[in-house]
Amino acid sequence: METTQTTHIGTDPKVVHVETEPTTHHHAESKELSTGFFVASFLILLLILGIFGDMFVFIIGLLGAVAIYAGYFTEKAANEEHH
Repeated sequence: METTQTTHIGTDPKVVHVETEPTTHHHAESKELSTGFFVASFLILLLILGIFGDMFVFIIGLLGAVAIYAGYFTEKAANEEHH
């Protein structure tokens, strides 16, 4: 595979040819995070909202966090049923 790179130095353009060899990539499967991690992150998020937010921000944040986390676990359960 040949790659052409153009470099302009002053008014004299240069063309540099770089030959690269194909590389093989070994991808390891990523492990899914544990349920405990998601529960802990949810509780930490609620703690941050409770400390730094007023009641309106806490309620809106709580509803948003519940919707996002519930959607994730519903999708996760649906994917496990199909596999």
